[in-house]
Formats: sequence, C-alpha cells, structure tokens
Amino acid sequence: MAGRPTKYDSSWHPELVFLLARDGLTDKQIADRLGVARSTFDEWKKRHPGFKEHLMAGKKEPDDLVEKCLFQRATGYNYVEERVLINEGKPVVVKVMKHEPPEKTSMIFWLKNRRPNKWRDKHDIDVNENINITAQVSYTIEFLKKHHPAVYKELVSSLENEYYNG
Repeated sequence: MAGRPTKYDSSWHPELVFLLARDGLTDKQIADRLGVARSTFDEWKKRHPGFKEHLMAGKKEPDDLVEKCLFQRATGYNYVEERVLINEGKPVVVKVMKHEPPEKTSMIFWLKNRRPNKWRDKHDIDVNENINITAQVSYTIEFLKKHHPAVYKELVSSLENEYYNG
C-alpha cells in the first residue's frame, strides 16, 4: 500500500530551506513555511541528504555570527561611533572610539558551554568505584573580578586567545 505522494521537490526545496535557515528560522518555522508538518520535515531530512545538507549550511552563517557576537560580549570590544556636532553653524561628523566592557552573563554562558567540565554548576565527583557524589559548585565571574582580578584578566585573555586561535 503506497502512501500519499510526497510534496518534496528536489529542484527547489533544498535551496529554499537554505535561504530560510540562513534567515534564522527554526526547523518548525521552516516546516510551517513549506506547508508541511514538522514530522514530514524531519522525514525529509532523513530521506533526502541534499535537503539536510542545505539546511545545515544555511544555519552555519547565522550561528557563526551569533557565536562571534557572544564572544565579543563576553570579552568586551571596541567600536567606532559617529556623532554629529555643530561647528561654526555647520554639522560635522566626528568618529569616536568607544569600548563595550565584558558582560558577565555572556562570560558565564560561554564558559558553561565551552568548558562544561570546569564551569557547569553541577559536577560529578567519583570518590571511588562504588560511590558517586554530586557536588553543587557555583562559579561567578563577579567573584573573580572582585577578589582575584589577575585571574579574571587571565580568563578573559584565555577566552580571546582560544576564540581567535582556535
């Protein structure tokens, strides 16, 4: 017994899914735009390798951009701001170098995801072969910044180095 004919069309679905993913849509939102159920969308990913490859390629660019922005928020960054001033009755555009300092929530998020064994809140400690003790450990960037500024600076430097050098 054959099921309904598929709506999948390899001549245009892969390219469309690439564009929608590149625009930041979720799988559910893409399925809705294609007029199919999420389960059908997931089935297409399994049955049509080109479809899945285009979806993943479309997600890469915005994901990379968000990762870069998160890193900048975690480590701080410089940027140029343009201001319009009036000089002798005429507007003059002046470029001003500004600095956005590191943002602690971004630092914590980055560390918990990039180095979970060291920075996650929950650590499993194997005391011996038969006993597992879970210790709740809470790290805060604010504590490091306030009580150990050298360690804080080293952490920021390490994050910058790891990001830029892989």
